[in-house]
Amino acid sequence: MRLKECRAEKKMTTIELGKQIGVSPSAITNWETGLRKPNIDMLIRLAKVLGCTPNDILGFGEGRTPEKNEEEKTPVAG
Repeated sequence: MRLKECRAEKKMTTIELGKQIGVSPSAITNWETGLRKPNIDMLIRLAKVLGCTPNDILGFGEGRTPEKNEEEKTPVAG
């Protein structure tokens, strides 16, 4: 999930984002760290406030799939 990156691009804090979509800052942090996942309604609210698409937040933007994003994070020995 790219929520933290999308939020950082808008220079918003978790407090500001939480106020705009009606959740606590800790809920935002839980989503960003992967402890929890936003439901579809929250995902749509997040996208509207952040000026992106739900796919961008989920990591499907720019022709990517979650698998490609994870591969990029994993160092390859060799």
